[in-house]
Amino acid sequence: MRKVIRAIFTILAAFLLLCAQSAPIRAERTEINLAFIDQTLSAKIVEAPLRAIIAKIRAEKGIRFRLWLKGTESLLHRKISVRFSKLPIKEGIERIFRAMNYSLIFNKRGKLVGVFLVGKKPDRGRYRARRRAVMRRRSHPRVQRR
Repeated sequence: MRKVIRAIFTILAAFLLLCAQSAPIRAERTEINLAFIDQTLSAKIVEAPLRAIIAKIRAEKGIRFRLWLKGTESLLHRKISVRFSKLPIKEGIERIFRAMNYSLIFNKRGKLVGVFLVGKKPDRGRYRARRRAVMRRRSHPRVQRR
């Protein structure tokens, strides 16, 4: 009886150890597919860090990036997922960096030559303008006098 319990415990421990080791492998699955065709951009980005996306865009298109970020390391490791096809390059770059404050730099011919990343956008809920309480006159229904 003890041998059976020990065997079941050993098999269960091995199974749990195998599952625990394979979970991070599945969680780290990233994908960066960028296609620059003519003046369009198609992208399929799955859980990729910002640093890798910047490197891929820089290598494929030669677009320069300047970073002016507080907490640069934490923002560069931020995971981004986006998918679109055949958008103009400007709109595609805007979609990729939609959670960031950025500025796009164009040359005289209108070609995108650089991206200036300033930081992440603030949470909208935190910076919402407060409404002032305003006393309004209530319009009372007119009483018809006879």
